[in-house]
Amino acid sequence: PHRKGCRKTFSKYFDLSLVVIDTIHVIISRTIGTGFSASFFRVVRLLRLARIVRLLRARVFRDLLNMIQGMLGGLGTLGWSLALFVLFVYVVALVFRYFLGPKDEDIDDTMATWYFRSVPRSMCMCFHPAYLRQLAELAIAS
Repeated sequence: PHRKGCRKTFSKYFDLSLVVIDTIHVIISRTIGTGFSASFFRVVRLLRLARIVRLLRARVFRDLLNMIQGMLGGLGTLGWSLALFVLFVYVVALVFRYFLGPKDEDIDDTMATWYFRSVPRSMCMCFHPAYLRQLAELAIAS
């Protein structure tokens, strides 16, 4: 019980010191005109904001914390699925580049040859029909 009261007292004095320091800073900057560097005081103010994190321990925010932990836990799975998708698009782009790209012996200027003349362009053409067309249709529908 004694420590809890001590923590509240420290919190009050900490807030009071921040107000006094900010007031002195404003007075000095108004009288002198240029002011002085207050980067240390900004850091101290950030420490005050860090105290707000204690609110997240309250019972009300338990579901919010569970949701955030679930999202952070799913980031690894999302990253591996993205890597698998990029690998799939890369392999398909290599196949299309080989079969539809320009050959050394013949210079064919068809559209397929132009679209698949390099691996990055081929990857773009493989990715484009997969998702971007669906996004455009969704944008037009809404």
